[in-house]
This record gives sequence, structure tokens and C-alpha cells, in this order.
Amino acid sequence: MISKDDYKEAYVWIWLPGETKPVVAGVLERVGNQLLFNYGRSYLARENAISIYEPELPLQAGDIPLADGLSMPGCIRDASPRCLGETCSDQPRAQRQGEGSRQPRSW
Repeated sequence: MISKDDYKEAYVWIWLPGETKPVVAGVLERVGNQLLFNYGRSYLARENAISIYEPELPLQAGDIPLADGLSMPGCIRDASPRCLGETCSDQPRAQRQGEGSRQPRSW
């Protein structure tokens, strides 16, 4: 898979409760070394709009500041395909580096 490094933004989609199709919730925009999230106006205008993760991305207009030490919202990073792959591939490696006892996998 070839990846371009020059993208400046990415749309974030969400499945709302009771809906059969996802909708665009907002956009991640590259600002320096950070990816900032901004809910879309049309999403905020929806009666059934919900926050992606209230403690980190409250339902509000404008760029949402990042928590200290993050380069992008953690809830979006956690949901990204790459993060899932890292979590799954790191779990067995971490088990092999343990003291020889195999723990049940939690995933």
C-alpha cells in the first residue's frame, strides 16, 4: 500500500444511533505536527448529533484543543486502522517478552 504524506485533512465519519448509513461528523486538519478536529456545521445542526467522545471531543464549533502530550485526538487515533493493527500485533510480542507464562488474550 502506498501512502502519501502530503494530505492536509481527513474526514471523520460516524454511525449515529438508529441510522443505517454513516455521516460526516467533521474533519481532522493538519496544523504543524498536530491533527486538530473540527465538527462540521451540518453535523452540528443535526438534531441527533452526538459527540464522538465527550471528555475529549465535546460537541462544539471550531477547532478543539488537544489534551497535553497528544498530537491528535486519542479517541480518533484509537479507532484508526493502524492503531488497531499495532494493538493486535504488539499483544503477542508483549506476551513473548514476559516471564514465560502465557496470559489469556483480552482481545
